[in-house]
Amino acid sequence: MKELNTQEIAVVSGAGIFADYGNDVGTSLGEILDALILQYGNRETAYKVNFAKIGAGIGKLVELRFAEGFNSISQGISNIFNSFGSGSKS
Repeated sequence: MKELNTQEIAVVSGAGIFADYGNDVGTSLGEILDALILQYGNRETAYKVNFAKIGAGIGKLVELRFAEGFNSISQGISNIFNSFGSGSKS
């Protein structure tokens, strides 16, 4: 019988469900924030994408995929902070 590697175990066990759930929650929160800023701030933003990265990163941390998780979270946060300085779409 073949011994499974880490990636094969993840596929078989359904791993990734927390990252997927975090991505969905982050996307929903980002969509709400985008809509509020557009309505009240008269500015288009893309927080949906960045909050999705943060949510997926948190899910990856729960799945013990630390490097990927920290990378996703830091990208999302960095993009959000960069959008404040640029005055453009995040």
